[in-house]
Amino acid sequence: LWAGVGAVALSPLYLPESVLQRIMSIGNLADGSVSYRINIWKGAFAMFQRYWWMGVGIGDVAFASIYQSEALTAMENALHAHNLFLQTACESGVLGLLVLILFILYTFRSGISAMQNTSGFSKWMRLTFVAVWIGLLVQGVTDYIFYNNNLFAIIMVLLGVMVTQGGNEYE
Repeated sequence: LWAGVGAVALSPLYLPESVLQRIMSIGNLADGSVSYRINIWKGAFAMFQRYWWMGVGIGDVAFASIYQSEALTAMENALHAHNLFLQTACESGVLGLLVLILFILYTFRSGISAMQNTSGFSKWMRLTFVAVWIGLLVQGVTDYIFYNNNLFAIIMVLLGVMVTQGGNEYE
């Protein structure tokens, strides 16, 4: 833990300038990336308000075809909402959003339960998977983390490992 705190504290010494500038621009509304996302969120939220019950359909083609009519002028070519929860709500409506939230709660509950029922290496691996899932959900606030099919498959496999109640096969 202390090594991690030290690594973060010393990060300005070893991170590239471009990464430091990106980190420092978080929350800066004048930054192009931040304002771009906020404008996409506004258009996607307007789309969700129109199609709140069933959504517009799954996939970037369905999203983009409807989004163009709801988008702000400069943001009409977005393929997704740059927000996991808003994208899910736009694609599959309020019921899909509810299923996503229940899925997240289930995986956390199952992962923590599995972690409590194991020890040693298995416990640390499950803790790592829970931490990764938390990190992905935090990133999901500013990006649609399921956009890349390969990443989606990796996430689902890791979630499967995280929630399994299996024995301590690595100890």
